[in-house]
Amino acid sequence: MTKKTSKPPVEYTDLANRDIKRCRLFLERVRAKSPARRIREIYAAAQRIAHAPKLYPIEEVHPVSGLEFRRKNVGQFVILYAVLEPTPATPCGVVSIRRVRHAAEEDVLFRVEERRGPGVRGSRGFSTRHFAAV
Repeated sequence: MTKKTSKPPVEYTDLANRDIKRCRLFLERVRAKSPARRIREIYAAAQRIAHAPKLYPIEEVHPVSGLEFRRKNVGQFVILYAVLEPTPATPCGVVSIRRVRHAAEEDVLFRVEERRGPGVRGSRGFSTRHFAAV
């Protein structure tokens, strides 16, 4: 009998949640067929990432934290995420959805947010960094 391993939880940053709202507004604005279905596809793809979070190649590595950003294409959108390794508080690790962008954007890795370390001053513990496209 094989042991079932737990998959990591999927968490969305504030920017990722705003991006999803922007995607929904874009789909409604261009009168896309079934905008709600396409948004559900984004959420479903994010959940599928948790089954094999390291399946997709690393697109960029943060120069300070070493956080590895990966990309999953979902139709005309791109999910940018990072896999946070297991800790005592999160024994399965975490899949952190950082951004959800339209694939036609010139640089989908632009301004991916990065959590700041403890004791670093800043707005709500986040800083923004520019990452060049790969």
